[in-house]
Amino acid sequence: MPLELKADMWVYGIWYVQGKDCDWMGSLSKQDDKVVLEYRFRYYKDDRAFDSKDTKNWYTGSSPVEDLEKNLAGFLSGVLPIIEQYLDSKADFVDLQCSGDDPKVLFELGSRPWASLRIETTN
Repeated sequence: MPLELKADMWVYGIWYVQGKDCDWMGSLSKQDDKVVLEYRFRYYKDDRAFDSKDTKNWYTGSSPVEDLEKNLAGFLSGVLPIIEQYLDSKADFVDLQCSGDDPKVLFELGSRPWASLRIETTN
């Protein structure tokens, strides 16, 4: 399950933490009337970005939009430091604050060495 950024969602940002044998990536977005945190741990088995044999464990959580500031503050002060400590690395934060189809997404993620992008169109 890759991280999908869609036109009808507002993406606040994406975090990435590189570890030695694994990494962590998470995104915070607004979808409908909820704030959604999607994240995954990736445990390396090869060096392929797509069609990899790596183990990826995905998780999703959501809360009402009105709780955004409280939940974001809790995430940044509580959860993220634990992940950084576990992986012995600091997070790279991509501050997007745009819709999932905004060109800013391609520009910002395209400049990150850890981001592998694939654009899919719907017909």
